[in-house]
Amino acid sequence: MKKLICLLAACLLLMPAAAADMSEYRCGDAGLTLSLPQGDEWVILTEDVQEGDPAVDFFDTDVETLRTSMEQSGIRFEAITQDRMCEITIVVTRDRTTRRTFNYAAADRDELQAQAQAYVDKDYSSDSPGLDYTAWELIPSGDLLYLRFDGEVSVETSNTRFVQYVTIYNGWMISLSLLSFDGQMPEEYEQLAADIAHSVRFDEALTKSQDPQRYIDIAVGVGVGALAILLVLRLRRKQRRLNGESPSGQDPALPPRGDSPDAQP
Repeated sequence: MKKLICLLAACLLLMPAAAADMSEYRCGDAGLTLSLPQGDEWVILTEDVQEGDPAVDFFDTDVETLRTSMEQSGIRFEAITQDRMCEITIVVTRDRTTRRTFNYAAADRDELQAQAQAYVDKDYSSDSPGLDYTAWELIPSGDLLYLRFDGEVSVETSNTRFVQYVTIYNGWMISLSLLSFDGQMPEEYEQLAADIAHSVRFDEALTKSQDPQRYIDIAVGVGVGALAILLVLRLRRKQRRLNGESPSGQDPALPPRGDSPDAQP
């Protein structure tokens, strides 16, 4: 019995520390919950940010600007380290395409793989200079199936590495992007992105409507390339911060107004 207790204690010591520093958040209209990192190192911004939230002072802006910017880009959550060297952006949105696709886990695997490879092969030099998707894989997570991408954004002398998880479930798209601004992707950041992705839970599994007026086909397209524009915007924003600049009238922590993850690349 004593040996068993010692073994259990050793296993607890080996558990990753990040698992103890996560708190649950909810996205009500999509019917999902997920976990985000906690602790003094992190600043968490949610779509329902309120006056007096420390995040407002961190971004040096006002509540209304934060809410408007997040809404226009479909961003529901932001998590940023105090030193601004790591940033997590979570987009939760729904449109005609995501409703048609409805569920990656039920989609044709060959179509998913072809789409993922197309983003890796695509030349982004014209619309998102410096962006490069370098690898992809399919990641199952309970009822969900993610497309996971690795990549980098190189602008002038700066290099940013990113990990991106994208899925569709119940007609909702979830895109989780973790950016590391020092040109490296530490294992703990990769694990953190995976932990957040695996924490996503929907209240229930819905059945796709058979109404042909609502769902024409089972198209897999999700606009991952368009979502990638957010990555480039964040790197440029990071450079502006380092240079002590801030766009007039715009929250320096969020994409410029008018940039939407649903726009076509």
